[in-house]
Amino acid sequence: MVQQAAFGISAEDVEVIIVPMSLAGKEPIFSMGEDTPLPFLTERPRVIHDYFKQRFAQITNPPIDSLREGVVMSLDTYLGAKGNILKEEAQHARQIKLDSPLINEANLKDIRESGLENYELSLLYSADGSISLE
Repeated sequence: MVQQAAFGISAEDVEVIIVPMSLAGKEPIFSMGEDTPLPFLTERPRVIHDYFKQRFAQITNPPIDSLREGVVMSLDTYLGAKGNILKEEAQHARQIKLDSPLINEANLKDIRESGLENYELSLLYSADGSISLE
C-alpha cells in the first residue's frame, strides 16, 4: 500500500486498470476525456511524474465505419425539401434517397430526371485564365 501511494496509484486504478490488465493481458478501453486537474492547479498532493505528463488526443475507437456499424450509422443522403415531420403530407415523399453523399453518373441522371428542381453548375475554366471563376 505504501509503494502504491508512492507511485500515485489509487484503489480505483487497481480496480479499473491493473486487475483487468493482469486478467485479460491487454489494456482496458476507456471513454475519451480526462477530468483530472493539472497538478499545479489542485490542492491534493501529486506524485512528481504527474507534472511531466504529456496530454494528447487519444482515440481508442476505430473510425466510424458505415459498413461494419450499419445498425447505428448510415451514409444515406436525401435530396429534396424536408417538411414538418409532425405532419404527414404527400410532398414529404418528394425526395431522392442516395446510398452515399458522393454522386456518380447514375445518381446524376436520376436527379436530372426526378422532377425535383435542380441546377447544373459548370466548374470548367480555360487553361489560359481568360474565364474567371467568379
